[in-house]
Amino acid sequence: RTYLEKARSILTRYNGNPPDGKVFYLLGLVYQALEMQELACDAFYKASWNSAQYVAAMLQLARLDGRKKNWADMLTHARAVMAKDPSNGLAVSLCSIALHHMGEQAEAISLLQHMVADDPLDHLAAYLYTVMRCEKPGVFIDKIRVDRSQMVLDLSFELLAAGEDESAMQLLHAVRHNPGSRPVSPMVLYLLAILSSENDQQTIRQLMAQAAKLRHPVCYPFRLEELSILRKVTAMDDQDATAWYF
Repeated sequence: RTYLEKARSILTRYNGNPPDGKVFYLLGLVYQALEMQELACDAFYKASWNSAQYVAAMLQLARLDGRKKNWADMLTHARAVMAKDPSNGLAVSLCSIALHHMGEQAEAISLLQHMVADDPLDHLAAYLYTVMRCEKPGVFIDKIRVDRSQMVLDLSFELLAAGEDESAMQLLHAVRHNPGSRPVSPMVLYLLAILSSENDQQTIRQLMAQAAKLRHPVCYPFRLEELSILRKVTAMDDQDATAWYF
């Protein structure tokens, strides 16, 4: 943060709009990681004036809108990306989430249907298309041909970034009970524990205890979001050797 703020100060000393908005975009990511959402929002808006950073900045703004449950602004920002890049799968998914919460179910499903037809490997769009048609998350889980835990963790962090906590939890529970040919990753249970209500301490303890006993021979945690989860887990239970090892 310190270095980026210094770089911004230097770049804007004589020109408030430097040739590239990347420093503002990177600052937005840092502020977001530090949970300084208003500063992040301002930084992404500043980055968006520059064509090179426009799409990435608008996507981040749409995610922030989702976490604030501001569906109208989320829709505006997602559609701004689609106007510039119609095939952007993340923009289509974010737009569909906003439409879903605004009661425009048919349009949301139509967007996702076309996205899945154009790109069958867009798993976020495929999952949203499944659940928005009132099918169970397990229907989507059964179609995953790679490591189910890792795919679900990727999608869960995308959903959480857009404010879809409940949808993420449903997906995590689905893979917990149907992990496929490989054992479920401990990170699935750790993430479920962190997302569980603070009033349900029994469930949290059970999930963390189960996670501590699991072994996943294929993949270790590697995402920044997982580091945040593990820090919270070790703060809750400093005797959890698995979390410390990860």
